[in-house]
Amino acid sequence: MPHYFKDMPLKVVCMSLLTACIAVTDMKAQSDMTFDPYAREPLPVGAPTWMREILDNPTGVNYRKMDSLFNYWLATDINARVKTLDRKPAVNFYRRWMKAYRPYVGTDGYIHLPTMQEHIDKLERQNKRTANMPMTRAAGIRQWRNIGPNTTKGKGSKPKDSQACVYRLSVSPQNPNILYCGTEMGVVFKTTDKGKNWKPCNALHNFGGPIFALQVDPNNANIVYAGGGQNFWKSTDGGESWELQHGIVGRVNSIRVSPENSQHLTICTGIIKGEAGGFYTSIDGGRSYQLRFRGVCHDHELQPGNPKRIYMLAKPSDDYEFLMYVSDDEGLSFRQVKLPVSNVVAGRLAVSEAPNGQDYVYALVNASYMGMDYGPYGGQGKPYILKSIDAGNTWTDQTERTTYKATFSPFVDEPQGGQGYFDMIVGASPLNPEHVIFGLCSSYRSVEGGKGWYRETAIGGYQKSEGMHPDMQDIVVCGNDTWICTDGGIKYSADFFATPGEDRHFGIYASEYVGFGQGWNEDVMVGGRWHNGNAVMTDRYGEGNSLYVSGVEQSTGHVMLSDNNKAFFRTGV
Repeated sequence: MPHYFKDMPLKVVCMSLLTACIAVTDMKAQSDMTFDPYAREPLPVGAPTWMREILDNPTGVNYRKMDSLFNYWLATDINARVKTLDRKPAVNFYRRWMKAYRPYVGTDGYIHLPTMQEHIDKLERQNKRTANMPMTRAAGIRQWRNIGPNTTKGKGSKPKDSQACVYRLSVSPQNPNILYCGTEMGVVFKTTDKGKNWKPCNALHNFGGPIFALQVDPNNANIVYAGGGQNFWKSTDGGESWELQHGIVGRVNSIRVSPENSQHLTICTGIIKGEAGGFYTSIDGGRSYQLRFRGVCHDHELQPGNPKRIYMLAKPSDDYEFLMYVSDDEGLSFRQVKLPVSNVVAGRLAVSEAPNGQDYVYALVNASYMGMDYGPYGGQGKPYILKSIDAGNTWTDQTERTTYKATFSPFVDEPQGGQGYFDMIVGASPLNPEHVIFGLCSSYRSVEGGKGWYRETAIGGYQKSEGMHPDMQDIVVCGNDTWICTDGGIKYSADFFATPGEDRHFGIYASEYVGFGQGWNEDVMVGGRWHNGNAVMTDRYGEGNSLYVSGVEQSTGHVMLSDNNKAFFRTGV
């Protein structure tokens, strides 16, 4: 027997060997799994019948055939072409599918996907090459550089939060001047002045997809974890370099680090290639991970002052709805607690750091009468804001639905829960646990534990567009400071948004252009952007500055050849 087993009881030795065998088997299964960059979603109401082929067999259809059908649909249906409200969901359904699989289309028009191991190997080769790029620059070889948009202005040169889609935020409790943010385009940015200026963390690093989760070590602002695409990453030098964590595969939805011991991590993951992920723990700073709960986990929080207690919203592998769970042993075991809502299909959680708020927990959830969940782009249903004041043991529904007083806006949020899991935030005040901000496509600020009339509580989104860009993505709270990120950028408040916030996204340049035009004799660039409408940049504005000129996700932007000072756009509705 090897020396390291000599003094161990036989039962412990057997368990250790069994655990090792399971881990090896699990890693082997992960490496043999097909990499699939597409997150399946339901077919929107009103979609053309040919799109059902994509729904039924997203990797088996002929890509070129689908593209021809899509272009014909746009050419013959003006409502699809300008993306009216009833056509926009179907147009976006197709474009997300198209974007995910475009790099994997073969000469035969069909989609050919690599294995997960081949995908990981390619990422690591690419990141290894780009790590040496600074030396190439020193040799005098010209490189691409960012020229904007770094900031966006609207009418009257007023700041406009139509800059970039930011998915996740994380602030250092140790130094609240330091934040990290992750974008839909798969870039992590860092600020050291509470968001006034941002710089990319190794802009050439390929995370493998959008940044779905982000967490700073509460004890060390240079250690940060990121869930990018279907990969999990760790940086120990403030984002300058990233190391792939091989124990986690799949979309990471939430990450937490124990404030009492930075070696202790907890991670929630979703679905990968039809297989459920689950809840993982690590007690060695990410060198190894243990699966403690198998299923689809949307979010989890640690109880302030007692990080051994964990609240988790998850759907077990053999169930159709999300349930609330509580652990008192740092995630080794969970017990289910009853919610006042059934058939939950999506949700986010929040706790309060307020002196008298340790036992407060909030949950923003969507419930569907059909009880069906469709992953990150699904989860639509009736929205509810729930509250617990006894550490998650019992819950009350704070939602109001009367003729004269409703919690959620009747535009998109109330009838369908916004865009489901894709757009959900909830954050509690660190000063008063009864103050809570929550949001879907619009955001709301309640000073009554979640209660309130949307006309009075709305602080942004479609219900109050002058306050904040629609589509809420994440919220972080630290002391008196609060940041909210949306499809348009980041808003900051020093009073928990009791008064309107201010833009804090200068330098976040991760815009996705779906149309582009350029001047011939003048330095003019125009184009339509995903989420953020049409923009113009000229040398007269100064490098990095752009002007927002309305529009909605149009493949547009045309500079007049004979007069480069004239540009034309299709704005949609």
